[in-house]
Amino acid sequence: MSEIDKDEYFPGEFEIDGLTLQGNIVYNKKAKNILLLIQRKTDGLDRLHFNYHETIIGHLTSGSTVSLIYNNCVQNTTHLFSHQDIVYRSEYLVMGSPNRKFDQMICILENALQWSKMSQLNTEGFIEAKMQYCEERVFNWYGAEIAFSTELKNSLWTSPRPEVCSVEERLQVRIQFKEKVHLKKLLEVRDRIIALISFATKDNVNVLTQFLVDTDDCEEYTEDYKEPHRYELLSTEPNYAVYNTHHFEYNFDLTKLSDNTDIQENLEKLVPIINLYLSLYKYPHMPVEMVFLNLTQALETLHARFFYHNDKDEYIKSVYSRFSNHPQFDHIKSLLLSNGQDSSKCRQIYLISRINDLILGDYDPLFWSFYRKGSTFAQQIVDTRNYYTHYDETKKEKALSGDTLVDAIFILRLILELYTCRFLGVDVKDDVGRRLSNYKNSFPQVRDTFSSTRNSN
Repeated sequence: MSEIDKDEYFPGEFEIDGLTLQGNIVYNKKAKNILLLIQRKTDGLDRLHFNYHETIIGHLTSGSTVSLIYNNCVQNTTHLFSHQDIVYRSEYLVMGSPNRKFDQMICILENALQWSKMSQLNTEGFIEAKMQYCEERVFNWYGAEIAFSTELKNSLWTSPRPEVCSVEERLQVRIQFKEKVHLKKLLEVRDRIIALISFATKDNVNVLTQFLVDTDDCEEYTEDYKEPHRYELLSTEPNYAVYNTHHFEYNFDLTKLSDNTDIQENLEKLVPIINLYLSLYKYPHMPVEMVFLNLTQALETLHARFFYHNDKDEYIKSVYSRFSNHPQFDHIKSLLLSNGQDSSKCRQIYLISRINDLILGDYDPLFWSFYRKGSTFAQQIVDTRNYYTHYDETKKEKALSGDTLVDAIFILRLILELYTCRFLGVDVKDDVGRRLSNYKNSFPQVRDTFSSTRNSN
């Protein structure tokens, strides 16, 4: 099924609303379509209405059982009082399995092997390649056991050897729950893992093939050997463009994530933050203004979820405990407690305070040029966010646009990568500093883009 690039038809009987109807499944891998076509005889008076169905069970004429998952009725028409055409568009199709729960999912991923730094091939000698043992790396994330390994397809060492040989190695992810769960839960965890790898590699990761496993449903090969049956999961999920980001540019690779470090709570908190970050490259046609809004929202969410329990009073206490004896306290206070932030009438932490708090830290010099005296970086981010959120023409002059908006996105991206990696137990401070320095050297206008001098002109 994984190689189908044209319409393939699977006739059978399908159970819908207590009826057993004849129909055809049409699957096209390249077009990302799973359709169920049904033609029902009618005299026009017994026309039936069909709506959304989470699961439709089918029994193919070949003898197989299939499950169509998340089905929307996209067509329901009656022709000349003779027959009724019904078309369902399905998101997933499970081959060979009735509707039930599973405790394991196995995915083969595209564009994730370099990130894993795992391989069954030893090519260090450059002259020859040798097979080597590749041990699984196992983590406990998102309430499941996540195991990373590789799948190797190698026709070089087959016998007899074909004239044209190929070697293909991909990262394999196994998601294992202690108890059986619905498909929705498995997909949720899978998507979080893919998003995490995409964040790490600054690139898109696609699912090539995926299987569902019920470890109690085994295929017995001999009296002493049996293996859980794999049910292939076909989907209409899109494939995203792969940009082949060089591994030197990764935020981190799998080896930087400790097997022993419990980052479960942080992983849960980071889910929406990482999803917002992915708008940088997952959706190439997204307007730059929307990318800016997403990154700003990601930073606001990160600060709310990880600092001061999102409590204004706790935030103010932190400002005084960190900086009350600092020689630059007046300037720091103007950044962190501006616009009446410390007023008793204020009940929330303002966005400008959050951004300044993130770039200032404990007066860290990394982003010094964006919080030094004369810098208006945080204020411009807030003004720009307000304009692109409401498109109030009175705020347009203060909003960033064009190249300056792109500059702002780059800085926001670095801040977000710094803190997200930190909460994953990965230190990228030196790398962020290098990239920030290189960017400012390549684009000198960044030095005065966010200054009060520029705004006074």
